[in-house]
Amino acid sequence: MYLLGSFVIIIFTVIGQLPLTFFMTGESLAGAGGDPMVALRNLDKNLQLLLLLIPFVVGFLGLILVVKKLHERTLKSISTARERIDWKRVLFAFVLWGGVTVVMVFADYFFHPEDYQWNFEPASFALLFLIAVALIPIQTSLEEYIFRGYLM
Repeated sequence: MYLLGSFVIIIFTVIGQLPLTFFMTGESLAGAGGDPMVALRNLDKNLQLLLLLIPFVVGFLGLILVVKKLHERTLKSISTARERIDWKRVLFAFVLWGGVTVVMVFADYFFHPEDYQWNFEPASFALLFLIAVALIPIQTSLEEYIFRGYLM
């Protein structure tokens, strides 16, 4: 059953890759001299991030389908063995890793300030913020659910 479930999740993820494939073919690829990496770099950075995260959203839907329909379990059952999700532990881990990341970025800025450039554009940042807040948690959750919850 887990092999079939894994296959379904992979199929959903491949389906989620189709929007990026659409943008990487045709005119954008021809304009990049046939180099897909150049075509990707030519896209708007926010669109690029969105297209790279869509497969995780579709894959997450596939995971939910597999867990509920194929295994007849809840998403919580692959999240924790406890009665309830311990949100205090989740918050602690989030704050801990967020703190480590902030310290590392400040340390890097202190040692290599020439690597940083102020480039604030409110409209572009607002869109980036929405994409990041909505989709990056789905991406990280899918990876954790698959490898730590579903397959283990």
